[in-house]
Amino acid sequence: MLDYAIRVGYDEADGGAFDRAFPDGAVSREKGWWQQSECLRTLMHFAVHSGKPDMKRRYEQTLTLVQEEFVDAANGGWYPLPKSVCARQSCPDEQPEPYHMTGMHREALDL
Repeated sequence: MLDYAIRVGYDEADGGAFDRAFPDGAVSREKGWWQQSECLRTLMHFAVHSGKPDMKRRYEQTLTLVQEEFVDAANGGWYPLPKSVCARQSCPDEQPEPYHMTGMHREALDL
């Protein structure tokens, strides 16, 4: 399942997980906050436990994407959509629900 998710649902050019990857290979290429949080969680887990060096590279690439596009450095927290998207359209002015970030941080602490 991980191999399929990486092959179809991971953005090798910019890092991060796309919104959805379907069994027929179709992909919804938008990116949201919770997908990136779960992507980081999965990549850090497999970077430590699988011995695959490409997982560490993808983790670092996705972390850069998250820091540049999703983390609100001025006010704290995360943006629900990438900053580059919110610059072109109206985005919700609310802090995303922390469930996915909590799981990501818990995974980091466990590792």
